[in-house]
Amino acid sequence: IGDELREVHFAADSVHVLYHIGRIESALTTGEEAVRAAQALGDPRTLLLARANYSQAHYFAGDFERARQSGLPLEEELRTTFRHARIGTTCTSSCLWLGNLCGVHATVGEFDKAIEVGQEACLIAAETGLPIDQVMSGNWLAWCHALRGDGEVVLEIAERNLAIVARNDLTFPEHWTTVLYALGLADTGDADRARNQVEGFYARGVAHGNLIMSSIWLASAEAFVLYECGERESAAKLCMRVLERIDRYG
Repeated sequence: IGDELREVHFAADSVHVLYHIGRIESALTTGEEAVRAAQALGDPRTLLLARANYSQAHYFAGDFERARQSGLPLEEELRTTFRHARIGTTCTSSCLWLGNLCGVHATVGEFDKAIEVGQEACLIAAETGLPIDQVMSGNWLAWCHALRGDGEVVLEIAERNLAIVARNDLTFPEHWTTVLYALGLADTGDADRARNQVEGFYARGVAHGNLIMSSIWLASAEAFVLYECGERESAAKLCMRVLERIDRYG
């Protein structure tokens, strides 16, 4: 049973890697198999991991409603039984996965639910006191507010998170936090400062190797900021390059 659990755990973890490097179909196939295997083994921790990553694979595949529906059953266990657990995640799992749910709800326009779940993730991060928990949960809540157009709130969260990133040398969430800061600046009318924050993000994102986060999300933010600065032709050209990558990877 121990070997089987490790194998299923590895498969569930690999889903996270697969969708970030653009292998979306493989992520969905592996995710479905991992959930089925975890159910057969009856291990609650591994099943939670498999379901969380499978839900997020649907999110990055653009199937937002299915991502939301598959993520909803996770919420209660993340709030209670596994509130402070780490299950195959760098940060506390509830901070990341409730943050993911916040993002999914926001993407389909369920902003009240998104904010409620996102604030719970931030509350757990305050309980653990871990910098990576604070940044990841805060970034998802800021992303929700960015989608809703709450620029001042985005700025407040992003500025706080940038300070945490700098103090603790958290390189993984640095680009995402900077993008959120730039989106907040653009939304509140400070377009020039926003442009300075994201200049060259597309080129850096392509080199970074994290396809979804770097060369799609970050480049899209750069294009948005260029548009807000009145550089519509440059924004359109960058959007076309991003769309080509989206089409290439599905």
